[in-house]
Amino acid sequence: MKRYAVDTNVFLNIFRREDPFLKASLRVFMAANKKKIHLIVSEVVLTELLVGVCLSPQPRISRRKLDRFLTMTQIQMIPNTTQVLEEAARGFSEYLSKRGAMFQCPKCGEFVKLTCPSCGVTISPRERVLPDFLVGAHAAIHANGLVTRERSIYEMYFPSLELLTPEEILSQVSPPRQM
Repeated sequence: MKRYAVDTNVFLNIFRREDPFLKASLRVFMAANKKKIHLIVSEVVLTELLVGVCLSPQPRISRRKLDRFLTMTQIQMIPNTTQVLEEAARGFSEYLSKRGAMFQCPKCGEFVKLTCPSCGVTISPRERVLPDFLVGAHAAIHANGLVTRERSIYEMYFPSLELLTPEEILSQVSPPRQM
């Protein structure tokens, strides 16, 4: 059975009830529950989910719900290894050297310069979120692919990593029904 890492945004499709993505994302986790696929998460993804728990109006209830969801779907958290950290550092270093004083669009990957409309000073970014590189490296090392809705950063810095949307992975594990 293939093993796929899951990015935080796929969980958020469900927890935020985001249409039109809710049904497909939910079906991915149902496939894991039926042992059609093996899903894993990194410490980073789990941490991002726990931030949502901490920010919720009822953190204890939210934590119990998250724990039940992870148990029900049999999602395994695999800790980062030195190899993952080195791969993330490689990708992030490449990103920083390309970026300079530019911002990178998370959707298309285009680099743009941002200027303050009041004073004209170029605003330089502090950093792209390092967790994206940790998620990508973790998936590249520990999984057959990454289930995500955000492709550009992973395509650019982890080109050998197979990226699948929930809809794409479902077409692999559940062939279309014939009428």
